[in-house]
Amino acid sequence: MKTRYKIITILVISITGFLFIPHYTTNAYCDLFDTSNGGCLRISGVGVGELKFYPPTFVFDENLNECWYEYDEGKIKPCVIEAELVLWPSTTDSDCDEECPDDYAHTDQKNQDPSRFTGGVTEIINPEHESLKYGNTPQVIRDTYLSRNVQQWQDAWQFELEAEYQKYGDEFYTEMGRLLMKNEMQRQMNNLGIVNADNGFTVYSGMTLDSLPPHIGFSSVVHATDGHYYWLQGGTHANKVSYYKTTQLQYPDESNDSKIKSTSAALPDQIIPRILIQMNGDNDLKSSPPFVVLENPGEVEFYNKSPGTLFIYISKDGVSENGVEPFYEIWTRSDSGATWPFAEPGAYIWHGKIHVTIDKEYELSTGGGVLVLSEDMSSLPKKEQMATAKMMLITSGMPIVGMGQHGADNSLYISLDPAINELLPESRKYYLQRAQQLVPFDIDIILEK
Repeated sequence: MKTRYKIITILVISITGFLFIPHYTTNAYCDLFDTSNGGCLRISGVGVGELKFYPPTFVFDENLNECWYEYDEGKIKPCVIEAELVLWPSTTDSDCDEECPDDYAHTDQKNQDPSRFTGGVTEIINPEHESLKYGNTPQVIRDTYLSRNVQQWQDAWQFELEAEYQKYGDEFYTEMGRLLMKNEMQRQMNNLGIVNADNGFTVYSGMTLDSLPPHIGFSSVVHATDGHYYWLQGGTHANKVSYYKTTQLQYPDESNDSKIKSTSAALPDQIIPRILIQMNGDNDLKSSPPFVVLENPGEVEFYNKSPGTLFIYISKDGVSENGVEPFYEIWTRSDSGATWPFAEPGAYIWHGKIHVTIDKEYELSTGGGVLVLSEDMSSLPKKEQMATAKMMLITSGMPIVGMGQHGADNSLYISLDPAINELLPESRKYYLQRAQQLVPFDIDIILEK
């Protein structure tokens, strides 16, 4: 009987002969494993760092508890190998092709519900997400681009990517990224128990940070078997991915409740809202949450969990003196906080920085905003009204990805995420009406096509 297996981890301690590899760990997916005589497990590449070999054939003999790699010129035999094998029953008794098994996990999720989206939770941010930090995505789909699957593109050398870019231009990184992000979106849905009710889903490209390779944002909307729509967001850089968050889209009737909810205190014993600022990897800062909403004027605490002295610069958006925005400065040491009183309604921008020192060669920074509301904001100057309206929409939770005035003094143009725009066109009217309800000023809100 032939059965499918997945190798979770392979650790090669050393290899005899002309080559020595101190350590090697990989996640590898196999096609067919024949328990009667060992058989071959095919993987797309073998290597450590800059070392890679093609064409690889990984052979494992369970009776001898040995394995080796076969090449055209002979064998290279690992002297020590540890492998954990997980059995996947084969769907047929016939030989598998060289592509990966469908969805790998072979789990039946038809009756599963996304249990993490309960108790009012509508948004789950990937805990592994860090700004501009990318990694691999374990393959879970069989789709290909230019005859290569997800794993093969992730195994590609940088010079291979550059060669394809020379042939296909910007389209190459967009389409390869679309494939990788679709795979990661499916993996995230599997982890959250979200089951697509339709056949497949479409991934849309969005904002691009011009560089080579470019940073490209992607999004999709999936109609799940639990009846909800889920908005999926992430990005790619070269052949690496970064998944941002999963949002359960809600369309409540809020015609009688147009208020923006204030940000609650971070902990039960905190009297005022706290913005926590900490390291984002080794080279940057991140803030949680970056935006705070106060229903009335009050204080906000900036708490520094980074190892350096943090400087906070606060300015009121829409206010300028002689063409320059005035700002206020506060600072706090590591593991301590500083509060600032936001005494007037409006939109405030804050920037947090750790400056260059003898020990730190480059500046670390993060930022966000504080929206201060009140019962009557009609007396705000026009520029402050526009700035406040923008921050109201930013903090509303709506899938707005762009806004601007296009030279108009009294009009605000907004644009929705492309996936929602294309896949849920009927929601355009809802979001436009919701935006108009939220903004209490005489400003024309226009939804761009």
